Amino acid sequence: MRLVGIEQVQFPPAIARRLVERTLTEATAGRLKLIIGAAFPLERAADAPAAIESRTVVGKTLLLPE
Repeated sequence: MRLVGIEQVQFPPAIARRLVERTLTEATAGRLKLIIGAAFPLERAADAPAAIESRTVVGKTLLLPE
């Protein structure tokens, strides 16, 4: 099996609801860690997709306002 992205994972509604509830519970308790891999100022917005596509960024990629 090859899984390319999370968008390819589909759960039945009952399981999805349970996973969302658990995720929100963990987030509320502060037990989830957000990983920001890169942050780009808006004037370098064109660099963000390139970094994502080249897989040089681990975590979320942000665009920052001025």
